[in-house]
Parts: sequence; C-alpha cells; structure tokens
Amino acid sequence: METQLRRSGWLTLAAVLVASLAWGQSRGKSEDESAIKALVESQNRVLVQGIGNLADVFAADVDWTNAWGRRLHGREELSQFWEHGRQDPNYLAGKVTPESVKTDVRFVRPDVAVIHTYAERVGQIDSITGKVIPTRKVHSQIVVSKEDGKWLIQSELIMDEKQHEGPSQQIAEEGAVRKLSELQFHQGHDLTCLAGAHETGDSKQGASVSLVKFDPGCIIPWHWHTPNENVMVVDGALYRNGKTTHPLSPSAEILFTSRLTKLIRQRVSVTRPA
Repeated sequence: METQLRRSGWLTLAAVLVASLAWGQSRGKSEDESAIKALVESQNRVLVQGIGNLADVFAADVDWTNAWGRRLHGREELSQFWEHGRQDPNYLAGKVTPESVKTDVRFVRPDVAVIHTYAERVGQIDSITGKVIPTRKVHSQIVVSKEDGKWLIQSELIMDEKQHEGPSQQIAEEGAVRKLSELQFHQGHDLTCLAGAHETGDSKQGASVSLVKFDPGCIIPWHWHTPNENVMVVDGALYRNGKTTHPLSPSAEILFTSRLTKLIRQRVSVTRPA
C-alpha cells in the first residue's frame, strides 16, 4: 500500500511538471516577448519615419486595416500607402503621447502571439475641416508569428475608441445659414483639383455635410468608404464611371451605398456646362 501511494504521488508530481512545462511553453519565452515589443515599437520608425525595411517588420502577405476602414494586403500596398502618408502634414501634425502607450502580449503558441496596444494621439488635423481632431484613443490588435527565428506582423487592425456622450452632452444641432463667401475651403491632400468645406457633423463619427468644389475635368480615383454617400450637384455636371449617360445636373441627387462603392469603386468626373 505504501509503495502504491508513493508511486501515485510521483505520477501526480510528474503530471504537474508536464502541465507546468506546457503552460510555460504556451506563454512563450521572456526574450520572445521582448523581441515582440521591440517589433511593435519599430513600426512607427518604418511606416511614419521611413527608417528601415518593411520586410523586417511585416510578413509579405500582411493584412493591415486602419481606423478609417482602409484595408491593405501585402507589403507593396502598405508601402505605397505610407509613401503618401509620410507627406501628409495633417497626419504628421499629430503626435503620440509616450506616457499613454501600453502593450500587452498573449502567446497563443510559442511561435504565435496576439498583441494589444493602446496610445493617445494629439494634434492630428482633419484634412476636410482643417481643424484639430480631438485626442484619438487608438487601440490595435496585432497578430505576429515567428518565421525562421524572426518575429513578423501577420495582421493588424486599428480602431479609435468611441467617445460616449451622456444626455447632457447630446445637444441637438440647429439649422444655420452661412454665406458661401464665409466658408473656408481646404484642398484635399491627395487631389489638388478639389477643395472642401465642412458644414455640419463629423464624417469620422457619423452623419455629416460638406461642400466640395471641383475644377473642370477633375477626376476622383476609384475608392471606397464605409458610410453611404448622398451627392447633390449645385452647379455643373457629374458623371459616374466616366460615362456620359445620365449625368447628374443641378438639383439631381444620387445615393452611393457602402455596398455599391465597394463593388464598383466609383469613378466620378466633373464638367462645366458649355
């Protein structure tokens, strides 16, 4: 009986040790966690500052989505996107407050981990309104894997924390009449042939109204966005997909739905009547 009890005790201890070893392996090594955090920190240097190589940070087929729903596939698309981003003074005006940065690493397997990051970005400018965006509270979920001894980012999803308003903060927006001469039009950072002026609402949070002026012959490249878009022509004519059939003339209106814009990636041109 005593021998059986001792044997049972040793078996129990062995089972505990094996379970502890497996749990430790699933957590990953401390040096791996340090390497992953260093990898996440290097993103800003590679993407925003253009220092280093994307191949040292991102997998070749990386899947990357920003807080405005722009989804990119592969290092080539990511590189092209950030080549423009590094020239955008509105984005570059924003700075991350170092004390706000938090990074948590959770190992799914010794060679796969999920990271959650948080940072607050201040001073970024809205390219439509020309106004400073309120402090962005940015969350990211990042999936990394270890390939040939090297950690790389496989996927990243970025989102801004929604600012919840209490009843006392929810103020009904009243109608207002503004003179066209009083509106401040700001040129788009990607398209120099158009300029926009923000009227009401917040395009990044919900419904909004903006006025846009186009130079004759201005073409909006294929693009997509998550909200529906209502377009009303005030002056001139607007064509979809470059077709001259059924142009939108003054007083005409069209609804671009989220599904439609994602499928056909609308192409719009503007002309002036003869």
